[in-house]
Amino acid sequence: MPNWTAEQQRAIDADGNLLVSAGAGSGKTAVLTARIVRLIRGGESINSVLCVTFTNAAAAEMKKRIEKSLARAAAEANGEEAEKLYRAARGVSAASISTLHSFCTQVLRRHFNLAGLDPAFRVADAGETAILRQNAYDELVEDRYALGGGSFNLLMEGLSGDEAAEDAIYSVYDFARSQIDPYAWLDGALSQYDADSEEALLRSGAAAGLMKKSLANISARCDALQAARDEMMQCGAEKPAAFIDGELLTARALLLCQNAAELTAALEAFAFDKKRINWDGFSGPLRMAADTARTDMKKEIADARKFWCEGDYIETMRLHRPLIAELCGFIKELDERYAQKKLDAGCIDYGDMEHIVAAFKKFAALLPENGLLIGNTDDFRVRALMAEHTGRKLSYGMKDADYTPANINYDDNGCPGFDIMFKGEKLMHIQLRIPGEHSVMNAIAAAAVAREIGADDKCIVSALNAFRNTRRRFEYYGERNGVKYYHDYGHHPSEIAATMKAASNVKHNKLFCVFQCNSYTRAKTLFLNDVTCFNLADETLVPDIYPGREKDDGSVHARDMVAAINAGGGHATYLGTFENIRDYLDSHANAGDLVVTIGSGDVYIQTKKLL
Repeated sequence: MPNWTAEQQRAIDADGNLLVSAGAGSGKTAVLTARIVRLIRGGESINSVLCVTFTNAAAAEMKKRIEKSLARAAAEANGEEAEKLYRAARGVSAASISTLHSFCTQVLRRHFNLAGLDPAFRVADAGETAILRQNAYDELVEDRYALGGGSFNLLMEGLSGDEAAEDAIYSVYDFARSQIDPYAWLDGALSQYDADSEEALLRSGAAAGLMKKSLANISARCDALQAARDEMMQCGAEKPAAFIDGELLTARALLLCQNAAELTAALEAFAFDKKRINWDGFSGPLRMAADTARTDMKKEIADARKFWCEGDYIETMRLHRPLIAELCGFIKELDERYAQKKLDAGCIDYGDMEHIVAAFKKFAALLPENGLLIGNTDDFRVRALMAEHTGRKLSYGMKDADYTPANINYDDNGCPGFDIMFKGEKLMHIQLRIPGEHSVMNAIAAAAVAREIGADDKCIVSALNAFRNTRRRFEYYGERNGVKYYHDYGHHPSEIAATMKAASNVKHNKLFCVFQCNSYTRAKTLFLNDVTCFNLADETLVPDIYPGREKDDGSVHARDMVAAINAGGGHATYLGTFENIRDYLDSHANAGDLVVTIGSGDVYIQTKKLL
C-alpha cells in the first residue's frame, strides 16, 4: 500500500464533487487511480467511470495504471470481491478513459441517429476541413459573381478585393461559428443596423465597430505626435514638449471611452488649450515635424466630432446595412455548403459537436407545456440539458434517475434479466432475449415512454420479453464443433465496442472476433486510429478489406489494421481469406468458445460458410 499523505487520502476517500490542484509530480494521477479503485470496490461499474484527459498519451497511461491497480487489488481480495475487481480490470480497455475530444466522438457515435449523422462519420483533421471549406468558399464566390449581384460586388470591393475579402469573411465566419447559435448571432449583428433611435444606434455593436476605427485613427495620430515630442526633448526643447504633453493627455482621454455614446459626449465637450505654443526659439525641420503631427491629430479629432456629433454615422450605418446583410447571407450559405461537403465526405469537425448539443437544446425547448422530455442522464450532456429544462421531464439511467435497473444478471447467451425501478420502487421484472448492457437502457427507455402514454405494465413486460433483435445485430448463426457463432453488422468503432461488450457477457471460454473492414476509406479514417473496440476479444482475426465500390490504391492494407490493433493493446492476426480463417478456427477454437463476425459487407454470407 502506498504511504498517502493526509491530503491525498482525503482526496481518495471524499464523496461528491472534488477539485484537486497540485503541482507536477505530486501524485495527482496516482490519487485519481486510487479513487477510481475505491469507487469500484464500493459497487460502481468501470463502465460508469468517465475519465478525460488532454492527450492520448495521458489517457493510455491512465488506463494502464487503473488496470494494474484493479488487478493488484483483485489479487489481494477473495471470493466475489476478487471476481468483481478482475472483471473491472478486464473492462478497462473498453471504458470511457480517453481525451475529451475522443469522448465527445463516442457520444456522437452512440447517438448518431439523433444527431442526423452517418454512423460511419469521422472527425476530420484540420487539413481536410480547410480544403472542404475552401472548396465551398470558391464555389460560392463563383456562383455569386455569375449572378451579377450588385450587393455582392460592392461587398467584395468594400473589403478591398477578393484576397482581403476572403480573410475578412473567414474571420467573421470563424467568430460566428464560435457562438452557440451562429445564425442567431449573425441575425443579431444585422439587427443592430436597424435600431429605432440614435441612442440605441450609439450603443449597438455596429456603432462599436465604427468607434473602434475612430479611436484607432486618433491613437495613431497621437503616437505620431508623441514621436515628434520625444525628438524635441532630445534636442532640449523642453517647454514646447511640455505643452504637447498637455495636448496629448487631452486627446488620449478620448481613448478611454467605452462605447459610442460616451465618445460622442466626450467629443462634444472636447477642447484644446487655446494658448499658443511657445517654441522658445526652436525652428526648422524639428518644429515643422511637430507642427505637422499636431495639425494631423487635431484634424483627426475634428473629423471624428463631425462623424459622431453631426450624425454622419447614421448615414454610414444606413449605407452599410445592405452590405452587412449580404455578408451575413453569404456566411450562412457558406456554412450550409461546407456542412454538405462534410456530410458527403462522412466527417464532422469539433465545432459541429458543440452545435449538435445546442440543436438538442432548441429541440427540447419546442416541447409544448404538456410535453415530456425523457433523457438518459448517464450522459453528462443530457444531465445538463435536463437540468436546464423547465417543463415536464423524466430521467432514466444506471443510477440517480427516475427509471433505473436493479439486480442485473446475464444468462449464458449474454441476455440480461433485470428489475425496472421507478423512484426506488420495483415496477416489473424483464428477461430480454437480446444481449448487452445497452439493451437494458434501451428497454428502460421504451418502458418509460410506454407507461407515460398509458400502456399497462403487464403489456410492457410481455412486449419486452418477446422482443427479438433485428437481423444482423448480434444474431446467432449456429454452432460448429461446440463453438457458437454470432454475427453483427457493426462497422464503426462505437458499434463494435458495444457488440464486443455484449459478447463478453455470453458464457464462453475464449472470445474470437472476425472483423472485415468495408472500404479502404473506412480503414484509413477509422480503424487505423480507433481500434480499442477490439480489446475485449481474446483474438481478432482480420481478412482482406472488402472493397465495396472503391479501388485499391495501395495506401492501406488489412495488415496495417492488424498492426494498429496490436499497438493499441489488442491481439490481432492477419489471415487474408475466410477459408484461412475457417482453417485457423478449426485448429485454435475449442468447444465452449465464441466467435463473433463483424462487418457491413458480405461478412454474414461468409459467416455461414464458417459453420
